[in-house]
Amino acid sequence: MEESMSQELVVECDKNKSLTERVEDLQRQLESATKEQEALIDIFSEERNRRDQEEESLRKKLKDASSTIQDLLEQLNAARKGRKV
Repeated sequence: MEESMSQELVVECDKNKSLTERVEDLQRQLESATKEQEALIDIFSEERNRRDQEEESLRKKLKDASSTIQDLLEQLNAARKGRKV
């Protein structure tokens, strides 16, 4: 009877050790996945910031170009009126 209990104890200790190792392995995998996720978030954030800056730059260029076109149209109209008089 004592030998049977001793064997059960050994089996349970082995199970406990195996489960502990599995938990530790899963914790390492989770930490690795979390770090990878954080790295991807950083990459996407940087890319979004870059796109936002590029969009702002393009908007400014478009606004400047529209202003230049408007100025040129006004000059053209003024020149046409000057010739007609």
